Amino acid sequence: MCGVKLIMAEKTALLLFLISSFTYLASFASVLIFHKNERQIIRLTSVLNLFAGICGVAMAAVVLAGGTNAVYPFSLGSLSEMISILSPADDFSIKICPYAGLFLLIIYSISAAAALYSRSYLNEYTAAHVQYSRFAKIAIISAIFPLFVLAMAMVVVSNHSILFLCSWEMMSLFSYFLVMSDHENPKTRTAGFTYLIMTHFGTAFLFVFFMLLYSHTGSFDFSAYVNVGNRFSPSEMTFMFILILIGFGTKAGIMPLHIWLPLAHPQAPSHVSAMMSGVMVKVSLFAFIKCVFSFLNGANLASGVILLIVGAITAILGIMYSIVESDLKKCLAFSTVENVGIIMIAISCAVILHSQSYPVSAAFALCAAFYHIMAHALFKSLLFMGAGAIIYGSHAKNLDDMGGLIRQMPHTAAYFMAGVMSMAALPPMAGFISEWMVFQSILLTLKDPQAFIKILMPVCGAALALSSALALTGGVRLFFSVFLAKRRNADKFKHEAKEVPLSMRLPMMALAVLCFAFGIFSPHFIGYLGGALNSIMPVYGLNINLFSPNALYIVPVSSQLSSISPQAAFTMLILFILGTIVIFNYILPRRKVKVYETWSCGADINSIMQYTPASYTQPLMLVFKNIYLPQTEVRTQHNEDRLIIKKVDYSQTATMFFEKWLYRPFIKLLIRAAKRLKRVQLGHVHVYLLYIFVTLLLALISVRL
Repeated sequence: MCGVKLIMAEKTALLLFLISSFTYLASFASVLIFHKNERQIIRLTSVLNLFAGICGVAMAAVVLAGGTNAVYPFSLGSLSEMISILSPADDFSIKICPYAGLFLLIIYSISAAAALYSRSYLNEYTAAHVQYSRFAKIAIISAIFPLFVLAMAMVVVSNHSILFLCSWEMMSLFSYFLVMSDHENPKTRTAGFTYLIMTHFGTAFLFVFFMLLYSHTGSFDFSAYVNVGNRFSPSEMTFMFILILIGFGTKAGIMPLHIWLPLAHPQAPSHVSAMMSGVMVKVSLFAFIKCVFSFLNGANLASGVILLIVGAITAILGIMYSIVESDLKKCLAFSTVENVGIIMIAISCAVILHSQSYPVSAAFALCAAFYHIMAHALFKSLLFMGAGAIIYGSHAKNLDDMGGLIRQMPHTAAYFMAGVMSMAALPPMAGFISEWMVFQSILLTLKDPQAFIKILMPVCGAALALSSALALTGGVRLFFSVFLAKRRNADKFKHEAKEVPLSMRLPMMALAVLCFAFGIFSPHFIGYLGGALNSIMPVYGLNINLFSPNALYIVPVSSQLSSISPQAAFTMLILFILGTIVIFNYILPRRKVKVYETWSCGADINSIMQYTPASYTQPLMLVFKNIYLPQTEVRTQHNEDRLIIKKVDYSQTATMFFEKWLYRPFIKLLIRAAKRLKRVQLGHVHVYLLYIFVTLLLALISVRL
């Protein structure tokens, strides 16, 4: 009977996956049909993409609940025949398992929210009076968005290396076209070019990785790669790990390969930024975890140490650059870099524990990585949609031009606050629970007997604590800069700030509710991660309370560590708030209340006198000046006779460390080398024929040897 139910679940999952995929293709086709009517395109594609996302969410729920683990082979005609010449035993196939279902749930749920959000968001850009950020062609955005979602889903379910690389490349190209929507903007062209270069740089390493796997197995099928790491020596294992760390880490945004992320995300439409930061980055992490634990047997100790150092550096520098940024979306993009670092720390703990034969503790650390992936997908998508709503309502992108928007945009402020609380890891939000689990994973790793691990892990824990504290600082700065105090530079904008339409508020409200739900009811949601974890790293002996849907506590593996009950913490928080209200309003003697402007410390100030985002982080800029390398600019305006100073503008910007000391020197070196190579371009045909002859001669000699 159980076998029949499992078969039915597999067939249901496949049917829903096909319905969702064909609906996305229908959304793309509808743009081709109605390409002259932008408003019709927006209405139709938003409905189709929403329906496809709902079908995908239902499919992922069936997979996670039913534990299906089915492989579906299919043929692509002549292309399949070409592959069969290279490897006759292979055939294209997709695999839908609980591990894939977890990431499919993230992809489809966020894409459904983004589809509903885009209905009103894109309508703003079709209005002729909007000049602040008008995209060239709404049809291009509407056509590529469903293909982008479908490509990400294909990356997750691909069970063949060539199909995986093709889906990976399509995901990169479709996201590039979405970033380049506003191609008339020079900043957009620079961001798009940087993104295109970096994503193909990472793909080159992935190509080498899969070719090496093919050389060891003689197959392109993922099933042949399972536990192939047993054939590698420790040095070969470390080399293979570095290949995928660079290949997938480039798309994920680890330091120093993050340079494209803070450039590309701010230039894309906000619902696309939500998909790139909340979903596409997670697809990269999905593939990285799969290659490490399924193909490379969890890698080795050296790989875990490398990943730990990279994750700690990424987390600290990511949040440090985030809290000094003045561009709203760029600030959120750097925050994504920080959270990728936190996830990498959790994965590194799993790698170290697995290499030292602590499989149960490694499973807990990997579970922490899964939960932070889910939490970050929720709150970062919410924050990017909130950023789009703020830009939509205020027509401002710079934090220095915002302030006081809570009056005009109260709903957006409430939803944005939920995202900021989760980003800052405040209880009872999902970000708090996931980061708590990451801290517990670091403590579990201390059981390793090696001395350098016992020294390294506390340093990593301190780095994570520092990044969490800075994230709280950045969250406060972000919310007060946008919604509190008074509007700064209001004279620059003729448009009066307004609340966004309902179709933009509903997705933000849903994500905000999920941020609370995944925090308060986290033991229940963690209970469904057991199937995904066992799909990628089968482990026996896990604490039954950790993966029980009815558990009230999250219990780490070791009895020496603390457990937590999110429901109890939330209840105590509510009681504390209610008790405070009762004490100050009914027990203590009432005092005369004076009403002042928000964020003015009780003083009657104007917009010029209040704190700015730059002044808020000025102390941090001074403390970490050796990292920020601040550049100060002072502009003075005098009156007509040059005797009286009318205005002084003071600005201080941080220097991007890797951009200055790594990328710029490398680019200069390439330009210098290209200029020298121009000397071989003499413009004579007989010289070029000589080059060809010499090349063929060298090729024949190399083959002969």
